[in-house]
Amino acid sequence: MVVGVAGKIGSGKSAVAGMLADAGYRVIDVDRLGHRALVTERDRIVDAFGRGILFPDGQIDRRRLGELVFHTEEARRRLEAIVHPVMVRGVTTLVTVERAAVVIDAALLYPMGLDTLCDLVFWVRAPLLLRLYRTLVVDGGRHAIVLRTMWAQRGRRLKRPSARVDTGSVSRRSVHNVATRGVLRRQVERILERRR
Repeated sequence: MVVGVAGKIGSGKSAVAGMLADAGYRVIDVDRLGHRALVTERDRIVDAFGRGILFPDGQIDRRRLGELVFHTEEARRRLEAIVHPVMVRGVTTLVTVERAAVVIDAALLYPMGLDTLCDLVFWVRAPLLLRLYRTLVVDGGRHAIVLRTMWAQRGRRLKRPSARVDTGSVSRRSVHNVATRGVLRRQVERILERRR
């Protein structure tokens, strides 16, 4: 079975993917494929955005590129047009090779069309303030990057997923306590059990 895991920043998407990995699924981290695409498509990206996005050694400065693409919708679409097809091909190849229990961990699962590869999709939800707390306090994210990411994700329309995991009901005091992960794990296990 191919399972997709999607959700906005700080929702608990990686936690769900980790629980599925514990259950024996092979996780495909689409972010990692994106980082690889920045290397393989370096020349096309430099042509599109200029040499100002490079480190002195000629490698792409992801932070500088991120600042550029978050400023305008047009810049973001230009980058996505270069890297998304490469990422989708990478995911499709890995799913085909594995032919077993696979998790596609991708915030942009629906916009990239990766949901079409899935038998089941978990859409992980959590309230905005809890997501902010997780990304800024727990994970130590940089304020500007986290807020830009949340702003960029605000208008993305997603199809209704086939399964929801609501992490908004967990304790707001500590997202790392046993009860929090236990509540989330039980939801994941119940949904998987219904699919068997």
